[in-house]
Amino acid sequence: MMTRLKLIPLSMLTIAISACSPQPSEQTDKPIVQASQNVVQTESEKLAQYFADMFEQDLKRSPITQSYLGYKWDYDKWNDISDAHQDETIAIQKARLVALQKFDTSQLTEQEKLSIDVAITDIQRRLANDKFRDHTYIMHQFRAYHTIVPSFLINIHRIKSIDDAEAYVARLNNVKPLFTQVIQQMKKRQELGVFPPKWAYDQMIQASHNVISGNPFEESPENSTIWDDFTTKVDALGLTNMETVGLIAEAREAIEESVLPAYRELIDELKIQQRLTPEGDGVWRLPDGEKWYKNRLEWFTTTDLNAEQVHQIGLENVERIHNAMKVIKQKVGFEGDLAAFFEFMRTDEQFYYPATDEGRARYMEEAKALIDTMEEKVPEYFGLTPKARMQVKRVEAFREKSAGKAFYQSPSKDGSRPGTYYANLYNMKDMPTYQMEALAYHEGIPGHH
Repeated sequence: MMTRLKLIPLSMLTIAISACSPQPSEQTDKPIVQASQNVVQTESEKLAQYFADMFEQDLKRSPITQSYLGYKWDYDKWNDISDAHQDETIAIQKARLVALQKFDTSQLTEQEKLSIDVAITDIQRRLANDKFRDHTYIMHQFRAYHTIVPSFLINIHRIKSIDDAEAYVARLNNVKPLFTQVIQQMKKRQELGVFPPKWAYDQMIQASHNVISGNPFEESPENSTIWDDFTTKVDALGLTNMETVGLIAEAREAIEESVLPAYRELIDELKIQQRLTPEGDGVWRLPDGEKWYKNRLEWFTTTDLNAEQVHQIGLENVERIHNAMKVIKQKVGFEGDLAAFFEFMRTDEQFYYPATDEGRARYMEEAKALIDTMEEKVPEYFGLTPKARMQVKRVEAFREKSAGKAFYQSPSKDGSRPGTYYANLYNMKDMPTYQMEALAYHEGIPGHH
């Protein structure tokens, strides 16, 4: 059973090497600086401060990450995905590599030495990846900017004041420049011959159409997802009628002048590239595909194993798992071979809730119950447990057809937004009841949460 990993901004990955996320200071938009010369710091203190500064610098460069953590510094902006920004990122990483290698490790603890090793290794891996910067898909069917925009606004952008609402409107207005950058990156990859597989485009195009379906994108009795979200959040503020009407008008204008044309341009570009993408699914069809594949093997395994060796490990584990399944087959008294057992598990109605509102509601209710039960049990095994709450949500309709079957979203740093286990109930045949516990525990508690 596999679930899709979230695409995480570069700044989020830096969190791993920081013991904690510091409170933001007024100087975080400036280059990293060392402590005042009047304060004598130990080497350990210098390292801790440097890691904290690294985290804060990355955070200042990513409005999306700021919002995920609950900060509202650049609440009206999206991330910069231009080549110039990426070039700046690489320059920062190179400078960090030099700085980290200058620490006097003889004055550090073993844990601190390990932290430096991890940080250096992480940076070196990222620098090695930069040669394949344009081999990554800027758009793909699972989670890219066509679904990031609405899901982010709905789930991450909180509106607790007029300023928050104005920032939401500003983000709507900034969708067009964001998508301009997305299309520029798509065109750059087009020139290089880097495309997602042909079958992925229909899902991207359909999901994009879903976002701009409904009022006020088109005359419709149904509201679009974004419009429902904004109006509901603004109504909850309890503003005067004049204030509410003004914000609604601003949002409508932003949707009509920025969001709608941005999505139309994106859809047009997706249709163009759908005709150009080469046949086949593997990276072998891309320029330098063999080298890119080798890079991916090294990145995900952190070894020098080649493709044949990795494949052999896979075959050995498939055999091991099949042998374990044969034992289960015999234990439950199933008559037939393993292939017939698999077919039975995939198709027998007893393992699925009906594809109805009632069936989906039952799935969500039981998934929540599993999480609640496990949350009570976790302290028996772990001394340190999350303070943040956790919720179970169904994947939104606009993206459920192309999203993974289950995934997790982290809570905000201040605890105002809980962690979320998303279950995709678009096709109930993808969600057998015998996988329910494993999914809940993997995506939620004691898994990602």
